[in-house]
Amino acid sequence: MTLRYLLSMDTDSLTASCWQYKSDTASLKIIRDNLRLFLLSRNSTDIDVDKIIIAVNEACMNIVQHANKGQYCGFINVSCKVDENVLSIIISDDAKFSDSPQLMPVNNDLLKPGGRGLHIIEEIMDSMIFSHKDGTRGNILTLMKYL
Repeated sequence: MTLRYLLSMDTDSLTASCWQYKSDTASLKIIRDNLRLFLLSRNSTDIDVDKIIIAVNEACMNIVQHANKGQYCGFINVSCKVDENVLSIIISDDAKFSDSPQLMPVNNDLLKPGGRGLHIIEEIMDSMIFSHKDGTRGNILTLMKYL
């Protein structure tokens, strides 16, 4: 199983959750499913659940493809929290430091894969902050959506 641990999955009063997954493509569906449960448990009609899931999936796929170069070598941590009218999603890894992602012009060749992930995330979410963990390894992406 790719899910390492799950904290606070009380769907009656869910305001925060934290999960850790293997950093591989097999984990992406489980990440999407857990995030969907979390978002739907909020009973908020203001959240566009599918779009938020797309943004988080893009971020996690970037970890697998780029930070870990497609090789399993660590974990993806996903934490979600709702405070007042703000959804915060923090995605982190234990990969080598990456440069802050720069939004490149969108690849206009729709037949070529890639080159749109960060742009998609930026369009869906209200805030995207990239930072590093203390030490020598680890990247953190904080996504925020105002509800």
